[in-house]
This record gives sequence, structure tokens and C-alpha cells, in this order.
Amino acid sequence: MKILLLLLAITATCPAHADTHGIRYPDRAEQLRITGHAKVLYDIGEDGLVKNIRFTEAEPHYVFEREIVKGMKRWKFEEHHPRKDVPHEFTFASK
Repeated sequence: MKILLLLLAITATCPAHADTHGIRYPDRAEQLRITGHAKVLYDIGEDGLVKNIRFTEAEPHYVFEREIVKGMKRWKFEEHHPRKDVPHEFTFASK
């Protein structure tokens, strides 16, 4: 069973999420019991979709980034409230 502890750093400037699920723990990282974290900045478009995801920190490198991007592209925010440089932090821990 995959267990993902996803800690969300919610800031006062971040609009409410309609759906922030969908970040999977990478299979290989789970098998090897790799833990880590990542910090991103992203933009929210006029359509409410996440755009321009940039990693400001990721440890270990190249382990969680792909799944984070895939999951974040499915997030949906309230339309007509675009934002720039929204911060978010992820922590991954396997049990």
C-alpha cells in the first residue's frame, strides 16, 4: 500500500483549492524507501489551471519532480483569479 504524506504549505495569498489531490509517490522511490521534499513556485491562469511550475528546491533531485508536475497539472482553482509565483511545499515520507 502506498502511503504519501503530503504536507501543504498554505499561505494567506493562496486561493482555496478545489482539488489538490493526484500527487503520487513514485513507485521506485517507494520501493527504495526514499523520502524527500520539494518547494515550487507556480502560476494560476485565468482558467484556474496551474501553469509555469518551477522548482526552487528538491531533495533528492530528479526523484519526485515528475509526479509533482503531473499531479499539479490536474489541480483546479477558482477561475478569473490569476496568480503569479504561488509557493507550495511537498514532503514525501514512505512507511
